[in-house]
Amino acid sequence: MDLSTFIIGVFDLTEDWLKEQGPIRRRGPAPKLSDSEVITMEIVGEFVGIDTEKGIYTYFRRHYSHFFPLIKEVHRTTFTRQAANLWVVKERLWQHVLQHELLLLPGGGGGGGAAAAAEPPLMVIDSFPIPVCKKSRSYRCKVMRDVSDRGRDTNLGKFLGMRAHVVIVWPGIIVRASFCGANVHDLRQAERLLAGMGEGWVLADRNYWSETVAEQLSDYDGGPTLLARFKRQGKTEQQRGLVWPRWLCARRQKIETIFSQLVERYNMKVVWARDSWHFSSRFVRKILSHTMAVVFCCREGVSPTRFSELLTDH
Repeated sequence: MDLSTFIIGVFDLTEDWLKEQGPIRRRGPAPKLSDSEVITMEIVGEFVGIDTEKGIYTYFRRHYSHFFPLIKEVHRTTFTRQAANLWVVKERLWQHVLQHELLLLPGGGGGGGAAAAAEPPLMVIDSFPIPVCKKSRSYRCKVMRDVSDRGRDTNLGKFLGMRAHVVIVWPGIIVRASFCGANVHDLRQAERLLAGMGEGWVLADRNYWSETVAEQLSDYDGGPTLLARFKRQGKTEQQRGLVWPRWLCARRQKIETIFSQLVERYNMKVVWARDSWHFSSRFVRKILSHTMAVVFCCREGVSPTRFSELLTDH
């Protein structure tokens, strides 16, 4: 698939869904660029590695103005505001893609088909840091002060920033995602993300080990089963029968591949926004772009997470 075909495919899917939703504005003049055009440029721009509104606007104005002719009549700041205001629409579109294009259940269950219905889906939950600045500069940093907080990471040490929490379904589809301050424990976000999920197995590392939380999640009607490694290594883990087989450890590592794509291809650790409004828009569009890429990989017969094989001319 070439890039032009990818742009047309994303636009058709977005436009068809927006037509089903009806008008999303109740007052004010209609924008020159349609919402489907702006969302399409965001999704495709993120996929090709352009993660700023200015970069996306400049790229499509320069190279694809024949697809979006009205972009030459719109100022960059107008494009940026329109994109930021559509963050709720992009989140709803992401859920639509999960439930209809990828045949995922509304409760967050796994993939479609008879095989998915026969057995509970296998999910993985984990988090990664999104630093705003180092600890030494935290007292005078004003970026994302309403969300960011001081935290600690194995590689970064002490830092000021946030953590992104992600739940994926095998073979690598993001079904839940959120961000919060770096001082929030993984277990607190796990309770919120996994609440209301359908039946399934959730693999997690040692930070998510809690018998209380596991029991609370399983008490939900058809809730997921949290399988986290025991908090301490050694003989105690073997005595409790919590040693994972090798194939299960390999399945949990799949989320590391997804994190690599979010960090390297989508630059999710780079915080260009200065407030939670713009950062929420950036965060949702990266997740939406990743999910949309999985959809087109499945359509083209490519492995769902091999994005490098999707486009032939880029």
